Order: sequence, then C-alpha cells, then structure tokens
Amino acid sequence: DKPAKTRTPMLSVVSEPKGAMVEINGVVYGKTPLIMPSPALNSLTLVLRADNPKAWTRQVVPDKTGHFSVNAKLEPQGL
Repeated sequence: DKPAKTRTPMLSVVSEPKGAMVEINGVVYGKTPLIMPSPALNSLTLVLRADNPKAWTRQVVPDKTGHFSVNAKLEPQGL
C-alpha cells in the first residue's frame, strides 16, 4: 500500500505597493509578491513592512482548501 499523498499548504502574499518585507511568525522570508510552502498549518502571524514605519500585521488562517492567501493594501507613508 502506498501512503496517502499529503498536499503541502501554500502561502501567497501580495501587497500594494509590492516589495514589502514578509515576516511570518517572527522569521523574514522575503519580499512581496511571495509564493512559498506555508511554514504553518493552522494559523500564522504575518507582518508586512514597507517604507511606512507602521507595519501591517494580521493573524492568518488557511482557506477551505488549506492554503493561505493574503492581499494587503499598505498605508502610504505620511502625506
């Protein structure tokens, strides 16, 4: 018998503007847009940092397919 095939949950992070630093559960993984295997299965803490000193922070849970998809609109730096 072959073991059941398990699908790796994927994480997709897009931001406006693009190029924001992506931090997941305290670890930096790169910049947006970012698509990668998810480092967590149930939930994760996502922090996006751009030129604006105010970070975008959310607790993210997977969708019904088990994947994480985030589309963030970051606030512009002071007007």
